[in-house]
Amino acid sequence: MKEQVSAYFDRAIQSRIQWLQDDFLTKHGVKFGLVRIDEIDAETGGNKWFKLKYNIAAADAQGLNTIVTFGGPFSNHIAATAAACRILGLKSIGVIRSEVNYDNPTLQKAKADGMQLHFVSKAAYANKYSEAFISDLKGQYGNFYWIPEGGDNEAGLKGCEEIWSHCKDLPVFDKNQALYFASAIGRGNTFAGLVNSCPFPNAIGLGFTGFKQGEEMVPILAQKIKSNIQWQVITSYHFGGFGRVNEPLIDFFKAFEKEHQVVLDYTYTAKMCYGIYDLIHNNKIEYGSTVVAFHTGGIQGNKGIEK
Repeated sequence: MKEQVSAYFDRAIQSRIQWLQDDFLTKHGVKFGLVRIDEIDAETGGNKWFKLKYNIAAADAQGLNTIVTFGGPFSNHIAATAAACRILGLKSIGVIRSEVNYDNPTLQKAKADGMQLHFVSKAAYANKYSEAFISDLKGQYGNFYWIPEGGDNEAGLKGCEEIWSHCKDLPVFDKNQALYFASAIGRGNTFAGLVNSCPFPNAIGLGFTGFKQGEEMVPILAQKIKSNIQWQVITSYHFGGFGRVNEPLIDFFKAFEKEHQVVLDYTYTAKMCYGIYDLIHNNKIEYGSTVVAFHTGGIQGNKGIEK
């Protein structure tokens, strides 16, 4: 299977930068580009493609053809892992944080892609990485390679450190230009990978959290980041918490799509882009700056939020 895995993940794919144009950005003198890593692959595109790359390669190297991973019932990671395993001919098992056998578009698609769903209570899920829990899973499903929730391991981080190298037509900046790069933060590997591999020494990384206790990510990221690039965690744009939305965010989401013909996801990229526009409005991102933000995909999760 090694050749098949390599063919899928080692493709010379590059992501375009979509430079946004609107009256607001012109007025504030800011160039804002979205790196469309969501377009890398129709089913596993976005940051999940990078997080899965070295995890699935490790499973192949160990001769394991079953992947077990973890997530909530609306998880982008669950959906992407199921799709990748179907494409590569692997068996997949998703341990789902749910008291009941939940059914929604995300899990329906995962099941259609061949993933076997294993529902556990929230209390049991809290111990999902314990030796006893993993041992119990192996008793039920045999030997397997397991990937943490959201691809949150060294293999996932290694993949995310390659995101910049898949960006085409990156602009040239001099040291006197104000340059920001941004991504949403879930488990932290995407943002940490971007900081670790940023090709612009003068850039400042902005990581936007979509949950209330976003400041808890600071020490976690400090352990992952091995670069001297400046970075900060922005915690002001959670809109009520993880997976939560309100009317201002929904209005922004719809206006952004209409203006730029870009569909964001409510959980991550909509909150990030709202935050970027708000920082520009409040002159926290100054006139003459350039912002390069990463569209990490995940719009399948919108079906769990839209009414």
